[in-house]
Amino acid sequence: MPRRAIVSENRVGEGGNRFPKLDFKEKGERKRVLLIDPEGPWQEYVHYLRAPRFKDGVPVMTTRERRGEEVPDYETDFIGMPLCYGDAKTVAEDGYDPENCPSCARVPEAPAEARLAPQLRFAANVVDQVLRGGTWEIRRPYSASVVIWTFTSSMYDEILSLQEQNGALIREKDITLECSNAKFNQVKMGVMQVPGWQEADAGAVLQELLETAGNVATEEQLRDACGRTAKRGFMEEDTNLCLKRWEKALRLNGVELGDPATGAQFGGGQGQQTLASAAADLLGGTQIPASEGTAAAVAEIEKAKAEVRQEMGLQPQTSTGPLDIFTPGGDDRAQEAANAAAAERRGADVNPFGGSAAPGSPSPAGTAAGDSTASTQPAPPSEEKPQKSRFDTLLAGLGGQG
Repeated sequence: MPRRAIVSENRVGEGGNRFPKLDFKEKGERKRVLLIDPEGPWQEYVHYLRAPRFKDGVPVMTTRERRGEEVPDYETDFIGMPLCYGDAKTVAEDGYDPENCPSCARVPEAPAEARLAPQLRFAANVVDQVLRGGTWEIRRPYSASVVIWTFTSSMYDEILSLQEQNGALIREKDITLECSNAKFNQVKMGVMQVPGWQEADAGAVLQELLETAGNVATEEQLRDACGRTAKRGFMEEDTNLCLKRWEKALRLNGVELGDPATGAQFGGGQGQQTLASAAADLLGGTQIPASEGTAAAVAEIEKAKAEVRQEMGLQPQTSTGPLDIFTPGGDDRAQEAANAAAAERRGADVNPFGGSAAPGSPSPAGTAAGDSTASTQPAPPSEEKPQKSRFDTLLAGLGGQG
């Protein structure tokens, strides 16, 4: 392998090509930014790979605010955000491209909760101007840096609406951002009619900032900010991991899933089965109140049934039909069958429960296997790198320079 110079751009942990991003640390934090890319933000289709989080074998639930209401939702672990391999035109028309992308190929069988279909993500160069604490006023002397602002398609539409109401934004007006959720970088947007650098008469400072090499992200860095470029093999592994964990979480919460082998949808509200009806099936049709059952209880019932049959010397049960030992009268028939089998093996006077645990003793509680998150290594496929941004282009049209 070649030598590696000790310079900042070769930092291994950041991929050697990472550019600073606009970030919020806490709710209520304010920023005032200026869009500077003359052709608008960079866009890429990405797959948001997230999977349910488990604790003690069951999915962790939380609440999220949606349209002003608190609704229950799954707590998730972030697995990755790979760039979609699909053709952009195909994805725009059909919603996904199963022929070219391994994650898109799994969309038809994925539950709606997984949100596996590719989504647009944007990245733009912005001038982040330092403000006086707790205000929208530019701090003097003027200080600013160029960072990448990444945002979703819904935020893009919001920026478009602001432009329709206030006129051109790029290099003309500041966008105000007030953090409403630091964890997900959610913000409330507004517009300042006079840009901050103009208020501070800092055109010369801004010009030097933009003209200095390395201060503005290249098109390649904007692309990388949208999502990571992953090898197909890693993308397939991460997608499989996500779908397995979603299937497990939905089953434990009483959702009846289809058969992935047939391409049937196995989530998203289809085929819902209550825990009471699931337990009733296990008990051979005996109804139980919904309040008395949980997913863990159903699993324990199934485990206990298997243990009792083993202790009684019966063959493993292959169905939940009318001869189930937990149905009315089934235990008597099972006892007779066990006695007959024991007598045939060891003689008529042999106790069928000899040497086994006493009837009615509790069965050991089962523990669900833990889930592990597959590690991924970004390894971009070979492709031609886009040209870097030109500083003279970024400066074109930026009036008021000193």
